[in-house]
Amino acid sequence: MESSKNAAVSIAVPFKGLYFSDYRLYLFSAGLIALDIAVPWWTHQFGALGASLLPMEFFILLAGLMLGWRAGLLIGLISPLASYLLSGMPFITLLPQITLESIGFGFAAGLMRERFNLGIIKSLALSMLGGWLMLLVAVTVIYGGRTIPAPLTLPWVGGMFPAGFSPLTYVAAAVLTGLPGILAQLALIPFAAKAADRWLQKV
Repeated sequence: MESSKNAAVSIAVPFKGLYFSDYRLYLFSAGLIALDIAVPWWTHQFGALGASLLPMEFFILLAGLMLGWRAGLLIGLISPLASYLLSGMPFITLLPQITLESIGFGFAAGLMRERFNLGIIKSLALSMLGGWLMLLVAVTVIYGGRTIPAPLTLPWVGGMFPAGFSPLTYVAAAVLTGLPGILAQLALIPFAAKAADRWLQKV
């Protein structure tokens, strides 16, 4: 019992929100945006690996959890646009919904920590739900009643939706495709946040 309590304490991370007037917000955001361009570009060299590992979401969620909704919103907005301009990814047909989804992830992560004072794990889980909800709203509004182009899915995922993609099945396919990345985020982000906190304390 004592060991499990120590484990929980070991990944407890103090929250350090940054305001728009704080230069560190833009300094840290620039570094995370750079990672959000470089790491997805690298993983996409291996085909569907990028869509499965969700590397862009990792840093957006980390920003919101560590620095608050302002950083989450800023990085969620800029990262997909900067990535598209510099690397051509995500594809232009997917850029609007991915941008809105990214904003949802970053904003929700920061909101859970800053306004509701939740821990890393609870905030992470709820912010994932927030991002997927934003994606659902985005594809519903963008495509209306029209057929939604298939997201990049693994073959076994695409085969689960032979009738095509409604907004709900589109989100379900995206979540199933990204399941390895979701599990990696749940496992690694708490420890990444702990490491980032040590670095932030020195600045």
